[in-house]
Amino acid sequence: MSATAEETEEFISLYEGSGKLNQQDCEFEVGQRSDGQIRVYCTFSDSPELVNAHGVKFCGCTNDGRKVLGKGPFQNRPWGVDYDTEPERYFSHYGLWELTVGEQDWSKAHSVSFALTNFLFCGNDANSGGRGTCYNKFKLKLDSSDVVFRRVDDYYDIYNTVVTGQSTEVTCELTIAVDGRGRDEVRKMINRICDLLTIAQGRRIEWINYRVYDANSSLIFTYHEIRRTDPRRGFVLIDFQNANTAINYLTKSFPAYGRFDSQHPSLLNGVANIMFDTNAARFTITHALSMFCMVDALGKNLLDYQYISRGKTPPHRYPIKTKVEALKNAYKVCLCQNEIDYFGLSRNCVVHELKFHTGDARKEYEKSSHIFHRILLRILDYEHLYFDITLPTGQGFGEDMLHSCP
Repeated sequence: MSATAEETEEFISLYEGSGKLNQQDCEFEVGQRSDGQIRVYCTFSDSPELVNAHGVKFCGCTNDGRKVLGKGPFQNRPWGVDYDTEPERYFSHYGLWELTVGEQDWSKAHSVSFALTNFLFCGNDANSGGRGTCYNKFKLKLDSSDVVFRRVDDYYDIYNTVVTGQSTEVTCELTIAVDGRGRDEVRKMINRICDLLTIAQGRRIEWINYRVYDANSSLIFTYHEIRRTDPRRGFVLIDFQNANTAINYLTKSFPAYGRFDSQHPSLLNGVANIMFDTNAARFTITHALSMFCMVDALGKNLLDYQYISRGKTPPHRYPIKTKVEALKNAYKVCLCQNEIDYFGLSRNCVVHELKFHTGDARKEYEKSSHIFHRILLRILDYEHLYFDITLPTGQGFGEDMLHSCP
């Protein structure tokens, strides 16, 4: 090859071998970067005819004998080819949707290890290494299964790039015991965990690949997929630099997420996405609009559900105060009446007039956002320490108790 993937980009996984791309023989390099992007780079003995409206289908065998399968949308972007001196015998595909390495046999699955991006934490396993009392691993039970978080070997080298939002990095490996679950059940479990971690840490935390092991800890196959990663960072709601806080949050919020999702499907996933996307906004008014939108949706879904469960037809709309009061009562949120009044006034001004009702936009947003954070954390059944956004950042974020009414 005149140019290789290895020379051009850095990969967390890279495979070499030979096979077929859209039924044409080739030699390949395929790999995945830490931001989740997947690259296929092929070279052919003759000029290929790769036009295919249905996309790219790739199959082959690595140099060490493992089966490789991939598929994705068609994209012909030759890599470092000088057409004046070389024939068109190269193919570069950037953003392949799926890539499987090994024999995809879930029936033998005993545990699955996911590569997670941007999750920062301290473990509590003194035998796992680390610095000081900040260890590399912690474990807990979720849905009756053993779950283990382990930081990657170069965690400290990439820590600052994640904290400052410079890049997306794989920071840890999350291993889940299969315990008879099917592939879709395990994926649903990891997706919920990623949503919860994203809500807590204010940065997009996502899995980008997983390795499936049998009962003897032998690797069966590896699966890579394009996921929605992003290096941006925002407000940290819960600090996971204490392993007990992380365990408390996940132990409480994971089953609560499941209960909520059974009544309001995909709503918390939407909240996680909006909370993260808002971090990219440049204006306080944009942050506020997104936050009020989330409370509107949470309150409306709750009230609709209550009406329908009583056999009644829900009204078309509800006042914002009715929504907040319903959330307060249903999830036992410690809110004072003056806070509910303040939130309603702020929401109506921002939504209907695109302005804040006070002269201090930042303070008004933070006060309303603190109310939203308390509602959200109580929906997740969390009742421990969290960061109060209204406290001065110059003094460091303070921690408050969710049951302490201002």
